[in-house]
Amino acid sequence: MTKDEYLSILRKELQALPHDEQTEAMNYYRNYFEDAGDENTASVIEELGAPEKLGAYIRSNFACVPGKSPYAKEKGEGAGDSGKKRAIADKTNGINMLLLILLLTFTFPIWGPIVLGLLAAAFGIIAAIIAVMFAGVIAAAALFLAGIIVIVVGVSFLFSTPLITVLGLGAGLFLLGFALLCGILFIWVSTKILPPVIRGIVKVCSLPFRRKN
Repeated sequence: MTKDEYLSILRKELQALPHDEQTEAMNYYRNYFEDAGDENTASVIEELGAPEKLGAYIRSNFACVPGKSPYAKEKGEGAGDSGKKRAIADKTNGINMLLLILLLTFTFPIWGPIVLGLLAAAFGIIAAIIAVMFAGVIAAAALFLAGIIVIVVGVSFLFSTPLITVLGLGAGLFLLGFALLCGILFIWVSTKILPPVIRGIVKVCSLPFRRKN
């Protein structure tokens, strides 16, 4: 039996199916023969069985139920090729990850101190900046308190020594104004300057750990 004879009988067996199902089934098995090649026609017929039995099977399932053609491997058209490729890719990724972990483990004495030193320096800079800001706030508060004390002391000499009162009021107001200015400056620095600096340090420290696209 030739390929055309087999397909002709199969088409007659599928006449009870809708036209779309017939076309799908015939296209599939025609491609099946073409993938195998003319030299393997007899093997394909033996593999598929009699066209009457194949037609009955297709009608009972109302679909051609395509399987993986062993002859499509040469062209990369097997239905399971994508699954095999995915499995190979997953296995390769797992091996690469294991090798990376082993590499990082064995080379830790080289890069470990450098990374830890960078992290320590970054945290030290951040801590120093925060400490300076905190000290600035305390200094501003101290100046503000000192200004109030100088004003109070100056007022106490209002009747005995008016000149001291005037000087005390001037010095106290100066201290209060300077304290407020320092407080505003520290608040501005802490809200506008400090966050970008911290983000920049964190970004620089995280560069070695980022994956390259």
